[in-house]
Amino acid sequence: MSNTEAEAAIRRLMLARNATAVREVARRHALSRAELEAILHRILDEQKRVGTEDRLGQRYDIRTGRYLTLEEWVTQLLKR
Repeated sequence: MSNTEAEAAIRRLMLARNATAVREVARRHALSRAELEAILHRILDEQKRVGTEDRLGQRYDIRTGRYLTLEEWVTQLLKR
């Protein structure tokens, strides 16, 4: 899987709010934390620009016990 494929996989998993799988894809592709952060922010910025960031709305996050937007979820993922 190339970095382009890794980014596509991360995009799908990110939109599904699957933090464990996002981390696993990053690990398998030996992405540094900075590279993963750049990918997540690039996807988030694209979602905002296209206007689809909240298309799926807030989703429940088991770790925080709250409903999070995609942006809040990314922030939480990067804190872990």
